[in-house]
Amino acid sequence: MLKLSYILTYCVLLAPYCQSLNIEVVKKSGSCPKLPHPLDKASYKGKVIHPGMFLDTKNPIPKLDFELPACKATEFSYPDPTDLITIGTDNTTYIVLYGCKFFKSSNNYIEYGHVLTSEKGPNPVDDKAIREIFNKNKLSLKQFAPECKQ
Repeated sequence: MLKLSYILTYCVLLAPYCQSLNIEVVKKSGSCPKLPHPLDKASYKGKVIHPGMFLDTKNPIPKLDFELPACKATEFSYPDPTDLITIGTDNTTYIVLYGCKFFKSSNNYIEYGHVLTSEKGPNPVDDKAIREIFNKNKLSLKQFAPECKQ
């Protein structure tokens, strides 16, 4: 699922995923920002699920007209090579990764945040901490695009 979610990230960057969800990802002018609070890679050991990602969209992400697959746990590992930066983790229940895709031809970029959680899934405390991580890094990734159901 983790590798699939990285593939879906690139689908988000390309039209098909955006069209299937009928969302328009916000492109911002200039190059990808330098994050104020990046972290070293997470030392998390164990299985994680990838319930979805956070995006900056012009409109709320609509309810899906199809059923999402069940979340499946996979052993956590960073993709290699990675363009994702760790911006938050407690190394026991969640990891937040940030990505930014720069489009040189148009001099703009889009941002996205992956949330990986332990097999139990996020709890309200983790959810609040995850949103605070985005705020602390001055990211406006407020819309959650689910990729599976828990």
